[in-house]
Amino acid sequence: MSIVRWLFYITVSPLLAIVIIVIDGLVIYGIAKHADYFQGSPRAGVDVAELERLAQVLDEGLEMLSVLPRHL
Repeated sequence: MSIVRWLFYITVSPLLAIVIIVIDGLVIYGIAKHADYFQGSPRAGVDVAELERLAQVLDEGLEMLSVLPRHL
């Protein structure tokens, strides 16, 4: 993680290191606080029904491949 790396840079550039650590902390907080946005909500652009349909199509394709002779 970037926070750990910038902890080592505090002695070299204290102001920049603190700013980067705060920004990284805010990003991590925002992702943790609004995790529902990233878990298939309509605003995130992920359609769960579409993903399930694609998974079914892939399963059917794998079944069709399993009946092919092994030497092909």
